[in-house]
Amino acid sequence: MVDIFADVRRLGEAYASLARDGRSDAAGTLQEAVTVAEERYEALKSAVAYTEQHLRSIVEMKLKFDSNRDTTLTWLQGLDKELKTVEALSVSELQNCASLKVFFDVLPCSGHRDNYTVIHNYQTRLLKLV
Repeated sequence: MVDIFADVRRLGEAYASLARDGRSDAAGTLQEAVTVAEERYEALKSAVAYTEQHLRSIVEMKLKFDSNRDTTLTWLQGLDKELKTVEALSVSELQNCASLKVFFDVLPCSGHRDNYTVIHNYQTRLLKLV
């Protein structure tokens, strides 16, 4: 980029020299050099515009990523909270089942056998879940 500015400065000095001396660029060498410098400048402008668009696209993708990451993190925190609640409930339910089993083991089996079977089936299902 500095090279382009140096070229433009040299072209300006060459035109100033021609103007001071009252000469013209009859061969067209300075005009050709100006055309080349303009083409290089336009190419540079295009490259800068492309780079700017690319950077905007990257920034947009990063913002979407950050948003999705935050959403996922929030979801995972909620899931963790729910799992802790289920875990606490499961431990509590298992303790209750153990207490009920002890209670029904103390009861005589006659007459209460159906209740014991219901509690035993419930406890078995809970143990399978855990």
